[in-house]
Amino acid sequence: SQRLPRDFRSSYRRHDGSNRVQIFDIFGLGYWMPLFKPKRLKGLFNSVVAEWQLMTGMLREGRFDDISSTHGPKGPIKAEHWNPGWVPFTCSDTGDFLCIDLDPPPGGKKGQVIFWWHEWGPYTVVADSFAGLIGQLARRLEAGVYTFEVEPGMGERLGYGKTGQYSFDHLLKIFRESSAEPSAAADRGRT
Repeated sequence: SQRLPRDFRSSYRRHDGSNRVQIFDIFGLGYWMPLFKPKRLKGLFNSVVAEWQLMTGMLREGRFDDISSTHGPKGPIKAEHWNPGWVPFTCSDTGDFLCIDLDPPPGGKKGQVIFWWHEWGPYTVVADSFAGLIGQLARRLEAGVYTFEVEPGMGERLGYGKTGQYSFDHLLKIFRESSAEPSAAADRGRT
């Protein structure tokens, strides 16, 4: 039994997945899974525990024994199709994962984030830690690398006059304005 890295545990204490909102889809890697499947809407969710158990069970049953790749992973990742030391925390509908690597080879870093691709197995190191991955995402969002699409009808609900692509700053502005309104209304009620 191994302990998950502190940054990963701290994040899950605050947010148990992303409720199928594809936060990590920015990297093309699906949604951030909850630790366990919720009791309600169970069929809609994969979970960290269920995916780890499924993949590790398949390994123990020998289902990966005949799978060989002519390509090795890019970076310091064990050249195995699956390893029980890999803990998947994102899931795409095609079966790709981002995993916390608790069993890296020499030259790797315990807690590094790896991309596991259903066509290949372990593919590459994405970040040296979960906190590093979140920091990378935050820097790219703040730099305006990503945009979001406003669909017809959604523009008016979000306060835009027209559809199109908007930067993350526009989305932050909406969140700041909407979160400021209740406190402003509460302040007005006190006077």
